Amino acid sequence: MGMPRRPGSCMTMEPEQATTHDPSVLSADRPDDGPAWEPTARVLVTPLLLTLNCVVFAVMVVMGVDRLNPEDRVVWGGAYGYLTLAGEWWRLLTALFVHGGVLHILINMVFLWKFGRIVECWLGSAGVLVVYLVSGLVVSMVYVIERPDGVGAGASGAIFGLFGAAVVLFFRHREAIHRGSARGAIIWAIGFAGAYLPLNPPPIHLLHGIGMLTGLACCLLLSFPSRPHPASGRAARSLYVGLGGLALVACLAWLAPNPKKLLEDSSEALAGGRHADALKDHDRLIDWFPKYWHAYLKRGIFHAAIDDLEGAIRDYDRAIQLNPRDHGVYLYRGFARFKLGEMDRAGADWRRAAQLEAAPEDKAASLENIGLIHLRMGHWTRALELTEIINAIHPDLAWNALIRAIAADRLGRPEVARRAHRVWLAGKEDVAVGELKPYLAEELWHYLTVLPE
Repeated sequence: MGMPRRPGSCMTMEPEQATTHDPSVLSADRPDDGPAWEPTARVLVTPLLLTLNCVVFAVMVVMGVDRLNPEDRVVWGGAYGYLTLAGEWWRLLTALFVHGGVLHILINMVFLWKFGRIVECWLGSAGVLVVYLVSGLVVSMVYVIERPDGVGAGASGAIFGLFGAAVVLFFRHREAIHRGSARGAIIWAIGFAGAYLPLNPPPIHLLHGIGMLTGLACCLLLSFPSRPHPASGRAARSLYVGLGGLALVACLAWLAPNPKKLLEDSSEALAGGRHADALKDHDRLIDWFPKYWHAYLKRGIFHAAIDDLEGAIRDYDRAIQLNPRDHGVYLYRGFARFKLGEMDRAGADWRRAAQLEAAPEDKAASLENIGLIHLRMGHWTRALELTEIINAIHPDLAWNALIRAIAADRLGRPEVARRAHRVWLAGKEDVAVGELKPYLAEELWHYLTVLPE
């Protein structure tokens, strides 16, 4: 009769005893060329990792963090590619402990507990920690390179690494595994795939696959050769594999360009009149990050600055394809179309920008631009009516006041025009006045300084 197991322990068992124990634990009745090392006396790291993940999530809940909001996840350590590649490398680690919802953390923790214990039983506390961290860091690094505008969060990459290690251990020691345990492992593997596949798009499956391959490679290095090694050898092997994993992440970080620096260099080159250098920086950024919508937005702004409006619109179109929910791209594309005389399409872009805006002042600012179309087309009544709508959303905006003053003056309402003009004069410091001229007909430009009596 076998001795009772202590909670969290990895005890050795005879095959006939295995059916009365947790099927995730491997039997110790194995041939001479069995596992690399004796299972650890106690599982320590797996519950620690699970507890740390749960504590972070609980604190986020207590603090009222909107875990589905990418900006909040960035504040709590999510791997936002733009910041991570700009030097905040610690986000690669902290992102492994930030989760976006109850279902997200529940699924991850169930499989962390299952596969983490198996791996820790055979590779030791240091081994399971190496597999978890190296797999998670590699997946985080690949994610920020692939999606520099995204916010990576969650332990799934690290858990797929543990799954990959468990697969290696299963096949390496299959002769020592009780039949019941083998069936249980297969059932858990099927459940693992069934839990993750429906919940994630194909690009995330690719990242999970990278995590699994990383864990598989770590396990092969940690458990090869198959002859037993003393505990000191196990610790040294874990150290070497861990350092090798960090070196791999460092190489990826060194190869990946810094998007923030490239954009700063491009802006500096543009300000200095070195247009070719500025365009080269933008092109390099897009070559590295072809799915980084912000890079297309920035290159579009560059094209607009040198009056290549068609090129600007092409880049804005691509940015919208990659991220149709950003209001700023619609604003910039609207300005480019306005300059090209495409009034209807410019108005459609600005209305779409207003729909996507959350803050009232931003929504009002987007609608102000439509007032420019009414002024250019001579639709004075429409312009005045629009300014009233904007005032109801956010009163006393300088640009809106200017549009109101012009429209009221043309409609023969001097008192309304003067009141609006006073608001304009009080707030025009907040407006880049020089940027307004291209959007106003020449006969309207004088309203920027003096409203005729």
